[in-house]
Amino acid sequence: MTSLRRTSSEVNCILKICCILTNMEITHLGKSAFRIKTKTGVVVMDPYGKSTGSAMSKVSADLVTISSRQGGSNDEEEKVSATSRRKAPFVIDEPGEYEVESISIFGYKSGEKNIVYVMQVEDLRIAHLGNLTEMPGKTLSDLLDNIDVVMVPIGGEGILELKSVVELVNKIESTYIIPMGDMSKKDKFVEAMGKGVKSVESLNLAKATLPADLSEIVLFG
Repeated sequence: MTSLRRTSSEVNCILKICCILTNMEITHLGKSAFRIKTKTGVVVMDPYGKSTGSAMSKVSADLVTISSRQGGSNDEEEKVSATSRRKAPFVIDEPGEYEVESISIFGYKSGEKNIVYVMQVEDLRIAHLGNLTEMPGKTLSDLLDNIDVVMVPIGGEGILELKSVVELVNKIESTYIIPMGDMSKKDKFVEAMGKGVKSVESLNLAKATLPADLSEIVLFG
């Protein structure tokens, strides 16, 4: 049996290639909260504070998106501190178009209190559907095109029923599907979707290495 030994220069070259190919790293912070690290900045989507009954660990970010305020509280941002690039994170809690640290964010109103966010970095597009309570109308559905990763709520008070969630996710046709929120319905969601499951600690993405003609459910743990 032969073994392959690599020189230090070969190892460094491989590491550099991996860094080039990794444009984004997604980490689940619990509930509907995610930390997304890109080459130019860090985004935290839907952080949660004590008003939700539990608070997440403190993290740093350049940009924070909030789909809906829980009980009128503003304690979500208390769990997010600034990076060395900014004095304070830029907080988005209204529909609109934004760009911070070369990260584009598009916020679309969906329902009475929810905002759906699409994040674009270079050629990667991430959709966070927030606290979705109804099926998006045609206008919003059309905007959810060419999505690489969709973060979708699968349970909770007032959240869209599971059957409709599955229908919506199938329409979006993203490469990766990340369930969030009430994870007690995780198994039912996985069964209803009928797709493969990828279990990770964090999800590393690059457009060039996304699998072609494949759609997977991503579970963090």
